[in-house]
Amino acid sequence: FPTELIQSNISNHVYATDIASAKQYLQNNPKNEYVLGCDPAGPGKDDSAIVIVEKRFDNSELRVCLVWHYKQSTQTDTAQRILTLDNIFRFKKVYCDYTGLGIGLVDLLRADLVGRLEGISFTIDTKMDMYSNLKLLLEKGALKLVDHKKLIFQLVDLRYELSGSKTKIHHPDRGFDDLPTSLSLSCLYFRPTIKYKPLLATMGRH
Repeated sequence: FPTELIQSNISNHVYATDIASAKQYLQNNPKNEYVLGCDPAGPGKDDSAIVIVEKRFDNSELRVCLVWHYKQSTQTDTAQRILTLDNIFRFKKVYCDYTGLGIGLVDLLRADLVGRLEGISFTIDTKMDMYSNLKLLLEKGALKLVDHKKLIFQLVDLRYELSGSKTKIHHPDRGFDDLPTSLSLSCLYFRPTIKYKPLLATMGRH
């Protein structure tokens, strides 16, 4: 993502980074809508990431309100973090990676988030749609970011390359994209138009 685009959308608003600060944040912003995106740690990844985006009730502004980046843990631990956050925010939607180890995470959450959980299977097409939506929101000035060093660095560090007739988005060697991926997942709920039908229907339906 262009540095200028990222910098122009950074806000100085307060944001949460864990459970304690999330509780405090909600006390000050009880009427907003909240959506969570999660990219859990997998093979070769050191960290898991959770990003929450809120829609302001007073002016419909979208902004990042939580960035939680933590060392690799079990899927059970990540599921518990998400459920604890849901008890605080009561999410409109929760989006999770449904690729590899992410499948286990979605399965753990399914019963508790019926009708609000969606697993996204990552392909070149779905990742392109996710990131295209994120870029569109930023270009429109509709999404306010926070000055979180790892998030900003990973956004700027993303790479684009052609793979046949398609554009592949990825992090560089020895780089990571867990925070931008979590952010783009949480922004899916707010996409202006649905550009693709998710490969997996809403999880939690039996």
